[in-house]
Amino acid sequence: MKIYFHLNVDFFSNSYIVVNENTKEAILVDPGKITKEMINQLEDNHYKPVAVLVTHNHEEHLKGLKTFLKIYSCDFYAAESN
Repeated sequence: MKIYFHLNVDFFSNSYIVVNENTKEAILVDPGKITKEMINQLEDNHYKPVAVLVTHNHEEHLKGLKTFLKIYSCDFYAAESN
């Protein structure tokens, strides 16, 4: 398993791409801002996004979700809001 960290200072967001290197399946965690670097990392390495995980309901963890789901078809999981 490999974890890639993506920091976007402009949007005060950090996202992670977690990859199973054997299956090439990827999970995106907290898609605050989708960047070219993130898309290139997925595409250049032939990673297949299978899920998005949002850890909590803050804009900097959600802002890029809609964009990501327009590009990739995958499951979506979110932590329960209290």
